[in-house]
Amino acid sequence: RAYRENHAALRAFIDSAKGKLMVVFDEAHHAPAPSYTEFIVALRRDAPKMKLLGLTATPIYNDEKRAGWLHKLFPQGITSQVSASKLIAAGILAKPVFKTCNTQFVPKFDATQFQRWSATYKDVPEDIIEQLAKNQPRNDTIWKMYVDNRQEFGKTIIFADRWVQCDYLREKLRDNGVRADVVYSHVDAALPSVEARNRRTRDENAKVLRAFHQNQLDVLINVKMLTEGTDVPSVQTVFLTRQTTSPILLRQMVGRALRGEKFGGTNTANIVLFSDDWRESIQWAEFDELWGSRADDAKGEPRKRLPLQLISIELIRRLA
Repeated sequence: RAYRENHAALRAFIDSAKGKLMVVFDEAHHAPAPSYTEFIVALRRDAPKMKLLGLTATPIYNDEKRAGWLHKLFPQGITSQVSASKLIAAGILAKPVFKTCNTQFVPKFDATQFQRWSATYKDVPEDIIEQLAKNQPRNDTIWKMYVDNRQEFGKTIIFADRWVQCDYLREKLRDNGVRADVVYSHVDAALPSVEARNRRTRDENAKVLRAFHQNQLDVLINVKMLTEGTDVPSVQTVFLTRQTTSPILLRQMVGRALRGEKFGGTNTANIVLFSDDWRESIQWAEFDELWGSRADDAKGEPRKRLPLQLISIELIRRLA
């Protein structure tokens, strides 16, 4: 925004560099987003000799329409990398132990809606996520899974989808003697009053995170707040309360438990996935993809989805 608005201080900094710029882009898989792409292209125009270094654990981009931008922005591709298996062997990453818990829940996916959604590269539709997050028997399966295995799972992060789901899981865990709390944005909470919405302030979330860091909590439940930039090495387990089609999101969530012993973490990490009874064929991101060669693709090209329906070119001409 500062560049777009020609902010004086940023302008002065760029001018003072006289074309000699070194830009480090952390979480570089976000680079194809329109705002970042616009900024990087503009910087290169002002400083043709600019050096750009991208750092990421997930060198892929899900949106096929923009995936090619990763290669355009970083034309040398991946210049340095190390495999997850080597990091595990070195004690830098914990060895993941994958577990699946079947919820027996059948999401109601309208056939027309599924056909329309499956032609996109988006994750699960919001109304389906709403079904998953608000189903009480399903949520009971989640908290009972922890209570029944609390000695094995230890310090745990639960990735939920709605603030009401967070609050329900917290109360049920507390009822069973588990020290649990939640972090989510007040924007997520469609609460009836300003006072209620403002309870979830940034300060409140920081306070809860601090307690989790200091081992005052056993379980931390969140909505999309701990996928990036959160480092709690002592986490032993991650609960993924739903499947995702995004390998990036899957990596980020799994990564919260993968700090190895050399960085104050654990030797092994439990990754617990709650799997529903989907009656549709969906290309979910799979655990084995996290350690395979797909991440080594310098161009970051996503998996190709076969079209579900072929449309006559004559129909297109008539529509035009």
